[in-house]
Amino acid sequence: MKVTKSSWRLLRLLRKIDLGNNVHNVLEGSVRKQGQKLRITAQLINVDDGYHIWSEKYDRDMDDLFAIQDEIALAITEELKITLLEEEKANITKNPTDNKEAYDLYLKGRYYFNKRGTGIIKGLEYFQLALDKDPELTVACQPKAGAIKQ
Repeated sequence: MKVTKSSWRLLRLLRKIDLGNNVHNVLEGSVRKQGQKLRITAQLINVDDGYHIWSEKYDRDMDDLFAIQDEIALAITEELKITLLEEEKANITKNPTDNKEAYDLYLKGRYYFNKRGTGIIKGLEYFQLALDKDPELTVACQPKAGAIKQ
């Protein structure tokens, strides 16, 4: 597989960070949304030489969001030749919520939160909206707790 410009940028960044000797591969991904359609691209990249070990595109409807996440997680474990115990497999495929609107708000929160700067505030607002829709969506509490701690 080829090495892309975005992979080289990622590799340059990773080389600046001390990952230790145990990190040999990195998972890079992107999500694009158009209407109710999603395109998710996941790539497993060798840190040493930048070559793509594995790459896959998933075109799905928004209704299949949790199924897509499960599919990608299991495909990656297969590619890495990882044997999962049933309990581990259950943890990978466990959905954080059944409320799709709350989960969409959570994902928007992650998007803005990861932008840093003023995006953190906007991200926290989306996390709160997600929690308003589903108070049991604990993944939306984690970034809020981290921001408060800092």
